[in-house]
Amino acid sequence: MLVFHGSREHDDVARAARCQREPARRGFNVGKTTTDNCEIADKVPESLIAATNPSVLVPFNYCHTETPWLTQWKGNGAYTVPKVDVLVSATFASVQGPPVRADLTVSSRPDGTPLNYGTQATATLPVNFGNVNNPTSSEYGERLNQLDLRFGKLVRLNGVRATVNFDLFNVFNGNAVTRENSNYAAFRQPTEIMLARYAKIGMQIDF
Repeated sequence: MLVFHGSREHDDVARAARCQREPARRGFNVGKTTTDNCEIADKVPESLIAATNPSVLVPFNYCHTETPWLTQWKGNGAYTVPKVDVLVSATFASVQGPPVRADLTVSSRPDGTPLNYGTQATATLPVNFGNVNNPTSSEYGERLNQLDLRFGKLVRLNGVRATVNFDLFNVFNGNAVTRENSNYAAFRQPTEIMLARYAKIGMQIDF
């Protein structure tokens, strides 16, 4: 039996401003997530089984988890340079890094007795080494900040409108970690980072 009960608190604020010829938008998001099924777990202990085959038991002190307040910043804008018909646009994002976890799987008791007894469901017991009051997602890695730019030249000929675009992604060549190994034996070992800076050239024709 698996029972989940939780709530989410959030506050979203967005603003928009208009430049001379093109719109610019910016905004931020602040939120936190709280999960609490302690009352249910106290009456129905088997609700702490988080997975089956093999089954995974969640320690009772994990019945209440709460993330800190997390903030994301995002914005984009575009501007067409008069007379030369050059479009300049930018997109920026700043989000929190991946949650820091250190999970240790325990398959036997301190005296060596295995946790698995025939048909008994218990096989492993994961333990998270972190803030005991916030055992999951209480700490996060380096923030991911990325700026992308686009330069487009408008060309008009015989009723045909074409745009030659030059895109530059990850302008500052950031290398923030986007995913980490949660295994205690490889604590905080990166498994994925931001894509390196790269450029792309393209054309769009309207007729």
